[in-house]
Amino acid sequence: MPSTMLQVEIVQESDEIVTSVPPITVRVFEFLRFGQTIVREISAQKEGGIFAAASGTSIGYSSTPYAVLTLFLKGGEPVFLLAPSHVSSPPFEAGAAILEITDGGVTSIGDTQLQVARRIGGHAYLDEQPEA
Repeated sequence: MPSTMLQVEIVQESDEIVTSVPPITVRVFEFLRFGQTIVREISAQKEGGIFAAASGTSIGYSSTPYAVLTLFLKGGEPVFLLAPSHVSSPPFEAGAAILEITDGGVTSIGDTQLQVARRIGGHAYLDEQPEA
């Protein structure tokens, strides 16, 4: 049974002090064989973050970015699987997969200055059994 790993990572850094940090989203995709596809694992990771410049206090809503794996089935309809997941999915007849990782942004209120140094990433493992 062929296995596929989708993996992606992005780094966002700024040497300057800012008052607004936009969200970041990164995607990776793979075409599949339309056989039986089982998703074994989906995960997401984050290092660093957005910091209040004067205090060095981390600002953010989550220590883990939002991750979703979308499988596109034979009829074209999507199936959405959320991370983290370390339990195998039921089999799907999928022709494509997109892994999307998103981490939120922040806009300061008043005079708060921000610094950003973050890396987000994730991966998904898929096992495919070709059509008979």
